[in-house]
Amino acid sequence: MRELVSQITGRPVDESTEIRLPFYTDCGVRIHLGKRVFINSNCMFTDLGTITLEDDALIGPNVTLATVNHRRNPAERRHAVT
Repeated sequence: MRELVSQITGRPVDESTEIRLPFYTDCGVRIHLGKRVFINSNCMFTDLGTITLEDDALIGPNVTLATVNHRRNPAERRHAVT
C-alpha cells in the first residue's frame, strides 16, 4: 500500500506509516505524510488544497479530509451568471 500511495503522491511514504484499505483520494499529488502516520480504513482525502499529516498523526476510520483552493472572501467565491 505504501508503494501505491508513493506513486500517487509522487513522494516516498515512510515505512513507519500504515494505511488501511480502502483508501480514497481524488487527486493525491497534494498529500504529504510524515513518519509514523496511521490512516484507518475507508478514508477519503480530497486534496485540491493540500493535506499535510505531520509525524505521529492518527486518522480514524471513515474520515473525510477535504481541502479546496477558493477565495477567502465568501462574496468573491461565486459569480452571478448573466
